[in-house]
Amino acid sequence: MNLNDIPVFDSDEENEMLYIPRRPKRFYERRNYFEIYTEEEFYNHFRLRKDICRHLLQQIEDDSKSATDRNNALTPTTKLLLTLRQFRLYSCKSCNYSYSSI
Repeated sequence: MNLNDIPVFDSDEENEMLYIPRRPKRFYERRNYFEIYTEEEFYNHFRLRKDICRHLLQQIEDDSKSATDRNNALTPTTKLLLTLRQFRLYSCKSCNYSYSSI
């Protein structure tokens, strides 16, 4: 007896009741902070100048590329800027903690 031959439900209506359509994926447009921010805003946000960021990006770009474009993979630029932003936020938190213990 093959298990695939055993009906799960008696009717097609019951089988259709199991089908729940998936919510469509939403892909948001990623901002290009090199174009959006002025030099001063960029520095305030990431704590590096644009030219230094571009130089750093050239150094790591080949190693940081995603192997696939599926699911709107992050670009090397986005990965770098996210990392710099996290470093900035973490360093600010550690400064706050060190001053609060005084």
